Amino acid sequence: MAQSVSDWSSLIGQTVELRRQGQVVRQGKVDMVSDDSSMLWLEPDATHGRQLFLRADGYVITTFGCHD
Repeated sequence: MAQSVSDWSSLIGQTVELRRQGQVVRQGKVDMVSDDSSMLWLEPDATHGRQLFLRADGYVITTFGCHD
């Protein structure tokens, strides 16, 4: 079951889904998270380069209850 996560610091190595204004923006594996959980980077994949996402921009992160 999917769960919204407020503490991004625990997400390194997990596959997540990012939403903004209710729309899925991207799914991917978390590469790094800032110490204050205000931003995170997703690893590059077949269609995206490494990307930075800021909490202040309104992103909501959902996990799927599994670690890759």
